[in-house]
Amino acid sequence: MTAGARADAASEVAGWPSWTLSEPQLADLELLLSGAFAPLTGFMSAADVAAVGERGELADGTPWPFPVTLDVPENAISPDATRVMLHDPEGTPLAVLDVAGRSLLPAGAGSGDGSGDRGLIRLDGKVTAHREPEHGPFRRLQLSPAEVRAQLGGGPVLAFATRGPLNSRQIGQLRHLAGQLKARILLLPLISGPADVVTRPEALIRTVLAAAESLPSGTLVVPVPLARRRTGPGHELAARAAVCAAYGATHLFADGAGGADRPGGAGRAAGRGGRAAGRGGRAAGRGGRAGGQGGGSAAADPGTVIPVVSAGDWAYDRVADVWRPLALIEAGTERAELAPDELADLLDAGAEVPAWFTPPAVARELISARPARSAASCSS
Repeated sequence: MTAGARADAASEVAGWPSWTLSEPQLADLELLLSGAFAPLTGFMSAADVAAVGERGELADGTPWPFPVTLDVPENAISPDATRVMLHDPEGTPLAVLDVAGRSLLPAGAGSGDGSGDRGLIRLDGKVTAHREPEHGPFRRLQLSPAEVRAQLGGGPVLAFATRGPLNSRQIGQLRHLAGQLKARILLLPLISGPADVVTRPEALIRTVLAAAESLPSGTLVVPVPLARRRTGPGHELAARAAVCAAYGATHLFADGAGGADRPGGAGRAAGRGGRAAGRGGRAAGRGGRAGGQGGGSAAADPGTVIPVVSAGDWAYDRVADVWRPLALIEAGTERAELAPDELADLLDAGAEVPAWFTPPAVARELISARPARSAASCSS
């Protein structure tokens, strides 16, 4: 391209309207551009959103479980705009949206991303990368789905997508299930928005890397900017399943501790809106148990290719000093794990993180990420 042509292109781009993305919108854009939301290539049309809500699929019949939309204030973009430059919060132009449609949203119908719910329009259309994103922690670890699939090869892969630190129960269950499946483990810390307990995305990544030291060699840690889904029951788990499929997972670990990872939540997610399409229409099945001592999996719907697997109910056996299936523990000697709020209170008080609860490497990262309140106030 000649200097004159580059100048003309720069002048054209400078004349386009622009929009600075909120954190959830930025996360969606990154996953659209990386292929993690394939087959989507842009923000969904009104017809696609309606079809997802009604049937759990796009307007063309492709399974897809949750809406991916771009909502902006009504006066933010000119009605005749055909292209919009999308910026990150630092002002870096990341992508171009070719506007294919726009619709006025009724009050209260916004995407819940902080942009408000009055006077919003929804823009849809294909997005094209303009510049590589540079923001975010541990960027070197944020591989694309294609890069991750190349590293994992073609064997079974057990994925766990999490917004909180791993504890010894989860580590034990992952080892158990990976052994049963003869699978490699893929850990996806979800870094869009605040993390559970440790709050900061970079702290979440550090705790997950520390937990990986207690998992089989070959375990891969890939931070993923997946925003929390607030658009309907089961959408959070369905979004995790879609992303895990895109990154090459063959099985999804459903953590029975709570939240979107409950096996029951998996069941809710696999109904009409829960066939989580990943690469080429891959899907996640409904969670459940299939016999055996403390383990099981279930591919619920016909045609699903990523079963949601659960290790069943586990507890800490105080006599054997090990985490194991509850059915194998003598009644009265079991101990439940610390709830997230209990762990947060313990860290805030500066108390020791129990060795039975989490490995020392993870405990050190927890303490570093959330120092005692007295220590934090002294240093401020």
